[in-house]
Amino acid sequence: TETIGVYLDIIAPGGCTPNGRMIQVIVNAPGGQKVNVFTTQIFDCVDQAAVAGQRYTLVAVADVHADDLASCPTSSLQGLACFNALADDDTDDADNRRSRTCCRVP
Repeated sequence: TETIGVYLDIIAPGGCTPNGRMIQVIVNAPGGQKVNVFTTQIFDCVDQAAVAGQRYTLVAVADVHADDLASCPTSSLQGLACFNALADDDTDDADNRRSRTCCRVP
C-alpha cells in the first residue's frame, strides 16, 4: 500500500468559477491497483459572452508519500518548487503531474 496525495487545481477564464484547489486528499493505494478520486463542480461565468470559446485548465498532481503539500499550495502545481518537491519521491518524474485544457465556455 502506498500513501499518495492527490491535488487538483482548476484555472478558470476570468470571471468564471470554479477556480483554485478542487481536490486535496490523501489516498491509500493498494499495490498494483487503481484508485479513483472524484469531485463534482458547477462551471459558471459572470459574463459568459466575454469568455465564449475560452477553456478551463486542470492541473493534477500525484504526490507519492503525500509529503509535498507545503511545496505545492493552491495555484502553484505548475511551479518549480512543486516540481522539485515531487521529483525526489520516485524514479519517474514524468508521471507526477498532468495538465489538460477542457470545458470550453459555450
